[in-house]
Amino acid sequence: MADWAPQEENEQRVLVVIMNSPRDFALLQGQGWYRIPVARAPRQLAADFLAFYQTRAFPEERWTIAYYAPVQRYQIVRRVDLLPNEADHPRAGDTYYKIEVGPLHRLPKPVPSAKLRRITFIPTTLGRLLRAQDISDLWEGPPSARMLWEALQAAGIEAERGYELREGRASYRLDLAVICQRGSVGIECEAEAPPSVAGAPWPTILAARGWSLLRFGPQELDDLDACLRQVRQQVQQHGGARPVVSTLRDSRR
Repeated sequence: MADWAPQEENEQRVLVVIMNSPRDFALLQGQGWYRIPVARAPRQLAADFLAFYQTRAFPEERWTIAYYAPVQRYQIVRRVDLLPNEADHPRAGDTYYKIEVGPLHRLPKPVPSAKLRRITFIPTTLGRLLRAQDISDLWEGPPSARMLWEALQAAGIEAERGYELREGRASYRLDLAVICQRGSVGIECEAEAPPSVAGAPWPTILAARGWSLLRFGPQELDDLDACLRQVRQQVQQHGGARPVVSTLRDSRR
């Protein structure tokens, strides 16, 4: 495995994916591919590189991104064709993206998740991956979202960046989310109106799940203290923030 990365590729696209099985890591190393169910694939699937977030199944490198690899080709195949020894698997006939990759590169410094988060897929860039000190540094988005996140951190309010929600096969990513004792608070910065799922807008879906949604435009974000007060008020109404815990999901099985 190579231990270098060409700096001139800093703006190339990276998709961070979950690696939670030594068997799958061996397939990645030996056969050079990774799989994602077509039904569960992120909207931003195309990438120049895959990076692999290793779970507790890898004791020496658990909860870190230590490796990445260049993407060479995408194919759509059935699970049974990828794993013929598991022909009796309940999803043997389901279709998957088979993502063929080149040699694994090891990051000079693995990217840890200091506070374990709900992680599915993270679209980012190679430059962000190489510079990141923590997984929270990987999320893209408006600069205002990062500024508000930093203000929340300074105020002692734990917020997650790039929080993904799912409703059936549809997904929606919030700029920030504060997970609370009773429900949660979602935050969008400079975002357009959220889409609908089966005729129901995401704010309605969030409300049904016990969430509050705050949407800050550019003028409101000019006053971060006022935004912070609104977030704090909503968090208090939901019983206070909970510590960020691990709820890693891997739907590739």
